[in-house]
Amino acid sequence: MPQDVREKVMTAMQELKDGNDTIFTGPIFDQSGKEVLPEGKKFDDGQLLSMQMLVKGVKGKLAK
Repeated sequence: MPQDVREKVMTAMQELKDGNDTIFTGPIFDQSGKEVLPEGKKFDDGQLLSMQMLVKGVKGKLAK
């Protein structure tokens, strides 16, 4: 793995450990366009683990 990629991965891992990641920071919209997370807010671990939706722009359906 190139050193620059390794550094990016290590930085992202540390951000996740520190709780400073912005991966799931709003605004986030569900597949129908409804806002499910307002701008600037973050899903907590419980919300992420129980999430049952596809986000705006994703085609398909969740398995039942």
